[in-house]
Amino acid sequence: MKVGFAYHIVKLNTHKAALPKNGHPDAWQASACDSVKQKTKTRSGYGSRRRFLLLSTMTVATSTLQACGCRAQGNAPTRTIFDEERELYEERKKEAEEAQREALRAAFDAVQKASEQLDDVSKFVDEKDWKGVRRFSRLFNNSVVREGMEEIARKLPDKRNREEALSLCSGAKARLVQIDRAAGSEDGSRIIEQVQQLRTVIGSFNQLRP
Repeated sequence: MKVGFAYHIVKLNTHKAALPKNGHPDAWQASACDSVKQKTKTRSGYGSRRRFLLLSTMTVATSTLQACGCRAQGNAPTRTIFDEERELYEERKKEAEEAQREALRAAFDAVQKASEQLDDVSKFVDEKDWKGVRRFSRLFNNSVVREGMEEIARKLPDKRNREEALSLCSGAKARLVQIDRAAGSEDGSRIIEQVQQLRTVIGSFNQLRP
């Protein structure tokens, strides 16, 4: 009667169970291979090709089981160049992300510093320099809001923060438009009111810094 590959797997498990729990995995693997070799030699009907295929299969199986045994014993698996490349990629990715965060923090600081110039608007109002107010509002809109705040907003990593930051940029531009119109009508109190609202918008914007 011919014996299939399942028989040898059963024998393989039998050899494994017979060894002590602290036995080295190579011991029962070698014993199992010897059993397979013995069976293939003594039973008729197994040609040389059949023996080769069976032993090749057992070699792969025992190699896999040996690797599992090493992991079970706490031994570190063999590192490959792919592991090193993957770790190098992750390290460079983290460095790039940190550099991006540092650049964003510096940009937020620049916006905060620029917002201090809003104090000049009160001086223009006191001097009734309405043209000075209009020049200031347009310059602030172009250099601080469009070139600064909007660019920062687009580079924020979190989608929700990006959307909120862009919404605040729109609010800042709306306040500056109102300041410009109030200066055209020489309404000093309206200008001061809009400047205070603009400060609040910029403060909310700076809360989104990473």
